[in-house]
Amino acid sequence: MSSSNGNNTLGTGATTYPATEIQVLDTMSAIRKRPRMYVGDIKDPLRANTLLQETLCMAISDGVHGKVKNVTVELFADGRASVTDDGEGWPIEPIPQGSRGGPEISRAQAYMTLLYACKAAKESEGGNARTAGLCNMGIVTVNALSVACSLTIWRGGYVYEQNYVCGTPTGPLEKTGTTSISGTRVSFTLDPEILPQREFLIEQFLDWCTEMGTIQYTITDHRTNGKTPPCTYKLNRPR
Repeated sequence: MSSSNGNNTLGTGATTYPATEIQVLDTMSAIRKRPRMYVGDIKDPLRANTLLQETLCMAISDGVHGKVKNVTVELFADGRASVTDDGEGWPIEPIPQGSRGGPEISRAQAYMTLLYACKAAKESEGGNARTAGLCNMGIVTVNALSVACSLTIWRGGYVYEQNYVCGTPTGPLEKTGTTSISGTRVSFTLDPEILPQREFLIEQFLDWCTEMGTIQYTITDHRTNGKTPPCTYKLNRPR
């Protein structure tokens, strides 16, 4: 139990800590400072795959409800990955930031920056047992552990875009054009200073996608160093 000795310190037993040394970290800082608490062993060769799978959680859950039929995943030689779906586009309406106060943010930004936000959204829509555990911490962990991340939403006839650096938005979600399609794309590059294992293992990822067969996947691996054409895999959803 914490106690105060009148000198603005907190402590337990014989150990006291000056209040100036107590850190209250925001979500992104907390994930980046202690990544193992949120994604497990950062030296695990499959950790990059885990983060890629988190990027797919919204699309797969929407696939269960018939809102997404196709997902395109691209892996690039520079370490970048992108995931694009043909759903309705993430919601963009402004919402309060809750107990943190401050200006409203888009719901899409909430998915990108608040823990469990996308999982809560899927559960509120009645996610089934198969997808209930799919969104763990959510795409927020991918965003936080990426040196760069970009979000593109096609919704309601308009294009919306937002960029992030180390999990922090460089500006609000902005309307940047018009479109006749709908869907969402997230592109990210994992941070080499945090994750020593950043290579996506294609065979294991294909196996995982096969298990999550609620949608049709097109997966293109561009990591050929220009020596051979990109490898494209198509996994059909169960009929």
